[in-house]
Amino acid sequence: MIHNNVNICQFILPDYAVEQFFTDGYVVCKNRYALDEVTKIKQCADHLRQKAELLYSHITENNINELGSYALSDDAAFDVHFINSNGENNLYYVDYEGARFILGSANAKMVIHRIVWAGGAEPYLLEVSRQDKLLRPVSQLLRSNTADHLINQIHFKMQGDGVEFKWHQDVMNRRSYGKRWADVNGTGSFVQTFIVLDDTTSENGTLNLVKGLPPQGDLFLETVKDSEQLRKVARLDEAFPLELNVGDVLFMHPYTVHGSEPNNSSQIRRLLINGFSCPGANKGDYPGVGSAKEIDLG
Repeated sequence: MIHNNVNICQFILPDYAVEQFFTDGYVVCKNRYALDEVTKIKQCADHLRQKAELLYSHITENNINELGSYALSDDAAFDVHFINSNGENNLYYVDYEGARFILGSANAKMVIHRIVWAGGAEPYLLEVSRQDKLLRPVSQLLRSNTADHLINQIHFKMQGDGVEFKWHQDVMNRRSYGKRWADVNGTGSFVQTFIVLDDTTSENGTLNLVKGLPPQGDLFLETVKDSEQLRKVARLDEAFPLELNVGDVLFMHPYTVHGSEPNNSSQIRRLLINGFSCPGANKGDYPGVGSAKEIDLG
């Protein structure tokens, strides 16, 4: 019998788990990261949140509404790459200390949509994301001894911040960053990993997945505008919430249909997300100092 949760201490995935990944579109490794590691990751996340609050306060208090380079009160430099002003809901892309902060506002409060290449500002997040217990399964799933490390992100869902992610496949994001993205190994050429920092539930905005990879692979869901058609094409009636525990790791295929709803609980929900592609698949530029470089998977 095939299970989607792998309770193993070894770094190498058993054959049945690899089969699950390419059939179901995901596999979960339970208790992959120890409590002391998770605690240190959370401390880094807290530092990043403080930096986000500092940036947001400076931008709003100084009415920064144009792209360009600026400095904080301590002369630390930051660059504003994108602004979308929509009355009460604003969006800012801000590069600071080697990371990109995607910040916004909702109900007159700051919202952290995500922090891209978070390890640029907090190096431990790269260190902990390049351990054998993460990279060796990635090597198996990519069928490669090397990979381009494209993504190292902290995703926050604070209580009542409204952050959600619409139904999509991650291949859509790969295409958006590089128009010449190519599946060079014929099985997706990308693996996304989620290190769970807080128990995830339906109430706090856990991932909702559709089990089973679509035969046609890339569904181009961003082109489907009708909600009923989207439900049919993406098989959303089969979606289910994937509830995970602190220290678990989710390995997800780029063609897996997934999304998440806002955090409606009283608890914070955070994830450390990494993404790895086969060399040659990515031809686009990714934000963050040192991102998209080829690394050894061990």
